[in-house]
Amino acid sequence: FFFGRHFCGVPTIVFPRRLAMATDSPKPMKSRSRSAGAKPRSGNTSSRGKSPGRRASITRTTSQSQKVSPRDRTSPGRRPSSPGRKTSARRSMSTSKPKTTKSSSKKASSKRKKSRSKSSGKAERNKILLEWRELHAAVQRDFLEMKAPAAQLSQALQLACPKALKDADVAQLDFQKRAVQQPVPDNYYGYRLPWPLTEAAVHGLLRAVKTKPSVPLHERYVANILVAARQIFQNMPRVNDIQTSAGQHKKLIVVGNLNGQLADLLYIWQKHGLPHPEGAQYLFNGGLVDHGEHGLEVLLLLLAFKLLHPGSVHINRGCHEDGNANRFFGFSEEVRKKCGGPQVFALFNALFACLPVASVVDRAVLVVHGGLSRHAGVLLEHLRGIPMLPELPNNPTTYEEELLHDILWSKPRAPPGIGNKHGGAGAIEFGPDVTDKFLRANGLRYIIRSLTVPQNLKGYQVTHSKKLWTLFSASNFCGHAGNYGAAIEFTPDQKQVVHSHWAPPLSSFGYGRVVMELDLDVKRLMADIRKETSADVIRQIQLRVALHRQDLYYHFSRLDKSGTGTIGLEEWSQGMTAVLKLNLPWTRYLPELLPAETPYSEQRIDYVAFCEYFPIDSGEPYSKWHEAVQKRIHQQVIALRPDQIQNARDVAVRSGGRVTEEEFERLMSSPDMGVTSRQLQEYMRGLGRPMSDRLDICKFLRTLEVIQEINAQPEIYDALQILSIGLYQRNHSAKAVFKSYDSFHSGTLGYTPFVNAMHQLQSLAGVHFSDDVLRHIGMALYNTANATVDYLEVVDAMDMARFAQESKIVQHVCNTLVKFNSLFRKAFHILDYTGVGYLAVEEVMVGLLSVNTLLMAPDKLSDEDIDALATNVDTHGDRRIDYEQFLSSFLLDGHCANKLYTNTNLSPLAAGRVSGDASNSDEESDGPEESSE
Repeated sequence: FFFGRHFCGVPTIVFPRRLAMATDSPKPMKSRSRSAGAKPRSGNTSSRGKSPGRRASITRTTSQSQKVSPRDRTSPGRRPSSPGRKTSARRSMSTSKPKTTKSSSKKASSKRKKSRSKSSGKAERNKILLEWRELHAAVQRDFLEMKAPAAQLSQALQLACPKALKDADVAQLDFQKRAVQQPVPDNYYGYRLPWPLTEAAVHGLLRAVKTKPSVPLHERYVANILVAARQIFQNMPRVNDIQTSAGQHKKLIVVGNLNGQLADLLYIWQKHGLPHPEGAQYLFNGGLVDHGEHGLEVLLLLLAFKLLHPGSVHINRGCHEDGNANRFFGFSEEVRKKCGGPQVFALFNALFACLPVASVVDRAVLVVHGGLSRHAGVLLEHLRGIPMLPELPNNPTTYEEELLHDILWSKPRAPPGIGNKHGGAGAIEFGPDVTDKFLRANGLRYIIRSLTVPQNLKGYQVTHSKKLWTLFSASNFCGHAGNYGAAIEFTPDQKQVVHSHWAPPLSSFGYGRVVMELDLDVKRLMADIRKETSADVIRQIQLRVALHRQDLYYHFSRLDKSGTGTIGLEEWSQGMTAVLKLNLPWTRYLPELLPAETPYSEQRIDYVAFCEYFPIDSGEPYSKWHEAVQKRIHQQVIALRPDQIQNARDVAVRSGGRVTEEEFERLMSSPDMGVTSRQLQEYMRGLGRPMSDRLDICKFLRTLEVIQEINAQPEIYDALQILSIGLYQRNHSAKAVFKSYDSFHSGTLGYTPFVNAMHQLQSLAGVHFSDDVLRHIGMALYNTANATVDYLEVVDAMDMARFAQESKIVQHVCNTLVKFNSLFRKAFHILDYTGVGYLAVEEVMVGLLSVNTLLMAPDKLSDEDIDALATNVDTHGDRRIDYEQFLSSFLLDGHCANKLYTNTNLSPLAAGRVSGDASNSDEESDGPEESSE
């Protein structure tokens, strides 16, 4: 045995906060009272020691943090000495103040420093936890915003393409029949699962998952498992009654959220044994998929053991056992990559609908994923009447739908009564009085729920006077949460014990390895977690800035009364909070949100550079539709009707030449224009100099006239556009060059100086035009009345021509496709009822139009945008579109925008206890005892 890692033959695991592995034991008798100020005994004794974040009633083994003197080590039967402890006789003899030595002074100073460091670290962890809560609530609000139209999407598609939905049902049944019998190709190198299942087959599948978790199971085996498991769950009651002592089972293990983290499942099975009629039976309380990388493997292993030993595996439905959640949080994408298209995913949805919604253990403990309902007087019989719904309701209307929605999404709170706080897909919150009334009405002792990471990060948390337990089994959630996982063990002798754990890496379980202990470098682990979480938080903030860039620009420009393009730091922070609805310490993240070369000295922020720093782009393969949309919008804007131009001139006269953004939109927009308000805002931003809250409409009209003149001559227009783009890329100003030739500062140049300036501009831009082209440009812009060229109008025309080629003008389209990515994916899945992964151009257009009818302005797209999308994303020219590739192509700063937006990997990185959590006192309760590994 290695010294410091084992004591008396008992393996000890070092975890964050220097926790040692505790032995499972019943509650000890209450210890005798000690005199005030007396210190507890040291050494290897069972005492009520102060282990951070652990119940004092747990028997613990000695770890490295417990020091035993050499004298005590040589005298096992002797009472351990305690340095600094004096007898009463010695104290009575001491009449003078003891002399303070230099060493004792240093020790006291060191203790004070450690105490201050611990307090500051705890305060920092609390701050980070609050920031995570803000971002997590924002992600759930986004999910709620998506779910509202998702519930109406099928109806919209039914109206747009009724034949597709009718054929989809027939095709799904045909696929199920073919999938369970399709031959497995010879080049398949994954595990070949024998059917029907045997003990050896299931254990072989488990070994294959351990050794090669990245090799997916063949579609035939997946379909066989799903179809057979659904037949079992269809015949089960909606509330599952479980007896701990049923058959020859030795114990029942209740497992909370796993969220696709295979390592936690394997570790729990290794600790407590595999499901078996003569061993352990398991109850998994929903939340099995999404977020993690191995949700498919987790679910298939559970279903395989369910088919092998039906009475040893029980599964409740959770909020992630739902098609809409899977499209938003990633499980549908995992299924597509590993085992097929939407038809395989439809088999999972059909299975989820049949899962029980709750379980009752020993007629005393309710195990449910979320919590309790908003309705008073709910009985277990009401839960048994909940129907099997393939998708969870977003806006429940019936009593049963409200029950299902609440028990899967509700959360506890400290105040009494029912609340309806934003977040959690419209989830309600219930107080301790609601819990107490429900338990009394149904004759139960307490409730076990899952759904959320406990705030104390221990894997479990007790609230509502120890009558409500939150159990979460995915340790270090999403790789950087810093939380423990936990499971609750029920024994036939009516004992319940909580087992906390930190699962080792998945690679530790491969090739028959038995993971007995885990040694963690605490400082390094917390540093890695902090680094990963900070990077993920920053990317989430960057994406939200990109999605709300127009709202931010609009808000900041209203504060910029002087038109300088900058605002104060405090105004910037308040604007970020108001627009993004996130209460975060924005100044701390400012260096990550501004370009490196952008100064923000003197407490001023260049909000123009800030709003344009994180554009969302769909990548090179789909640049064709970018160009098509940009060109169409530009042509629509410059092709204003004469009555619109005259109306704008009349408004300019009445308003002194400047209009607000809303007035500009009303002037420019028309039903047949095909340009949305957001696109007009982007266009206006490209022309809105000087930067202020009002646009110079007279200047816009003059520029528009110049553009209309040169647009009739494509050769001249293209030359000015190329010249403007080259100057912009090389950071040169055309206006400064023209000014250098304007000796009288009149804003105009003669023909010869203008041509000379154009020669200099083309050399600065790195382009070359023939003398004929330059002469044609000069003649086209030459004003014969005063024999001059207004170069300021030329500069504005060049900027407008350049802006027509910038990606900013299509940001509105990109933002909508990213924000409602899961909604578009659902529409395409319904239309792709054959599961080939491709749709015709006409079918893509139907899906885009159907989703667009459910969106509200300003997210709504124009019909012209949809037409340009559907006709220009065909990269192969065969009139077929790989919709999954297209929806996954949007990038933000090199990262997949869809993955960032749909991933809730944000979690608190604190490893210690957070202030305000439920206390773990030593009072007697009906809940489980606690132990840790």
